[in-house]
Amino acid sequence: MTSDDTAIVRLLYDEAFNKGNVAIVDEILARTFVDHNPVVGQAPTREGYKSTISQLHASAPKWHFTIVQITRTRDLVVASITARPVRHAASDREIAAEPQTLRGAVLYRVVNGKITDRWGAMGPMQQLGMLSAPPGTAGEEDSVYVL
Repeated sequence: MTSDDTAIVRLLYDEAFNKGNVAIVDEILARTFVDHNPVVGQAPTREGYKSTISQLHASAPKWHFTIVQITRTRDLVVASITARPVRHAASDREIAAEPQTLRGAVLYRVVNGKITDRWGAMGPMQQLGMLSAPPGTAGEEDSVYVL
């Protein structure tokens, strides 16, 4: 474990989520990567995660992810993230006057410089309609689900 563990997670958000460079996923996620909270219909694998990022990047409006806080303990990295729609002149009418900010937390396991596991971010994914609420929480306002 090194301070590079947090840099790997930052790279994932900067390159894959914000720039759409899903090729970086093959470099920083282990072949045996497991997504413990995959998007509905996606495999919990590295290829499934790449597909999820590609779909999110291709969505309208585009989203920009920001790591608000990041910390690590042993082989685990926790990132508190926000996501906001990116404004473009042609698509401004598609975005509300006050765009919402999605918030969540994601837990990654990093081993030997590779991300091997991912948990969480259920709050933002639910807000985007990509995940349903966990059992027993339907209708609860302002809930944040972090595993």
